[in-house]
Amino acid sequence: LISSTACSRTTGCSTSMTAFYVFRALFLCFFGDYRGHHHPHESPAIMWFPLAVLAVLSVLGGNINIPHILEPMFTEHEAEMPEIIKLLPFAAGWLGIGLAYVMYATKSTLADSLANSFKGVYNLLYNKFFVDEIYDASIVQPVIQGSRTVLWRGIDAGLIDGTVNGIGARARNIGGLLRMAQSGNIRSYAAWVLAGSILVIIALGFSGGTK
Repeated sequence: LISSTACSRTTGCSTSMTAFYVFRALFLCFFGDYRGHHHPHESPAIMWFPLAVLAVLSVLGGNINIPHILEPMFTEHEAEMPEIIKLLPFAAGWLGIGLAYVMYATKSTLADSLANSFKGVYNLLYNKFFVDEIYDASIVQPVIQGSRTVLWRGIDAGLIDGTVNGIGARARNIGGLLRMAQSGNIRSYAAWVLAGSILVIIALGFSGGTK
C-alpha cells in the first residue's frame, strides 16, 4: 500500500505537470490575441491525420480494458487499490488544466508577474538548471581546446606535418646542391671529367707509392 501510494503521488505530480504544459501550449496558441506574423492555415492531411489518430486514442483509449485483455498473461493478482489512489492522477490532471487556464487564458499577466516575483527560480527553471552550460564548460570546451592544442597543433601540425615537410625541405636542399653539378655546359662537364681523372691518377700514385 505504501509503494502504491508513493507511485500514485509520483504519477499524480507528473500527470499534473503534463496537463499543465500541454494546456499551456493550447491556451497560448488558440486563446487570446493572435501572436503570429503570418496568416494561419490548416496543415496538409499527411501532418494532421497522425495527430488526429493520437487525439482519438488519447480521448477514447482509456475505455479499452487493457488489464482484462492482458489478464491471461498474468497468473498473480495485485491487491486491490483504494479508490482514492485511482482518482488522484485524474484529479491532478484537472488541477494542471485549471492552473494553466487561470494563468494563460483568464489572467495572462499572472505568469509574467510570478516570473518577476520569483526571478531566481524562474531563471533556473527556464535555463534547465544550467545543465547545458555546465556540460559545455566542463566537458565540451575542454575537449575542443584539448583537441586544438594537442591533436591539431601538437600532433597533426607539429609532428605529422613537421615530419613530412621537414623531409621534403631536406630533399629540396640536397637536390639544389646536386643541381649545381648539372649545368648543361659541355665545357663544364669536360672540366669535371679532367679534374676527376687527375684525382684518380693522384690517388693511384699515392697507393702505388705506399706499396
